[in-house]
Amino acid sequence: MNDSTALVVSGTKKKAQLNFCNSPLLLTFGKGVFYVPEEAIASVPKGTNRVESAAVLNQIIGTKSPPSWHNFLDPDRLILIRGTEGTSVYTTFKVMDQGSHEEEVFVRHVPPSVCEKQFPKWKEQIAKEVEEGTRKPAENDRQMKRLEVLNWRAKDCSRAQINPENNSWDVCKDPPKSLKTTSSVGVGGKRVGQGRVRVGVAAGAVDQEGISVSSSVIGGDIVKTYKIEAGTYHLDPKIIGGNLVFTTITSQASEAQPLGANDDDAVQYDMAE
Repeated sequence: MNDSTALVVSGTKKKAQLNFCNSPLLLTFGKGVFYVPEEAIASVPKGTNRVESAAVLNQIIGTKSPPSWHNFLDPDRLILIRGTEGTSVYTTFKVMDQGSHEEEVFVRHVPPSVCEKQFPKWKEQIAKEVEEGTRKPAENDRQMKRLEVLNWRAKDCSRAQINPENNSWDVCKDPPKSLKTTSSVGVGGKRVGQGRVRVGVAAGAVDQEGISVSSSVIGGDIVKTYKIEAGTYHLDPKIIGGNLVFTTITSQASEAQPLGANDDDAVQYDMAE
């Protein structure tokens, strides 16, 4: 199998699609969801990151802590996307407990500060692995392009990331639901993120006595877990980036799982002639 991305023609632009996905790549930006065009892909991944649950996914993409991102920055799982602003780095995640849900069709932006902090460490790590014989050296153009992503710097993009609206990407009018959580609330009248909000669910409001708090260290970050009990309702929110993020899934963060034996051929990508 050729290591290339399958293309789907739609509107004025060809959609980029990874062969381990059933749908084209999507980028959530602002209030919209956009198809990533083939012409915007500068470097194609060999595979995707894997995490246990939506809770873990949101812990990762909700932080700018470089250590928290480290295990998910293997260049074989990074996507370099170009636009009028320059280039920016993205990756994808497969959520292992989600069955048929394809979270990996959503490209997730890697914060520039994370790239600049962790990419030099990845270059050192890869050089050591190649020397020890635990990783094959790059042998072709596509493999070299993946490694070159580690040379990316914030100056390579004139904005925080690629703006699909400015680049006239096609809008996905009926996108699949993403597992990314964005809601922020307050707990017990205390400020968490933006504003003061009284926590409530269908069974009624929850006062501070109904909340138990525990802390764990994930990737060098202290993550607070709040368990809220309200009648028969049980929620397990987490503080991520100063925001209280609700989820019904409880899980511990895990390291990125290794790619499967056949993942070297995981991506199909045919450049337009």
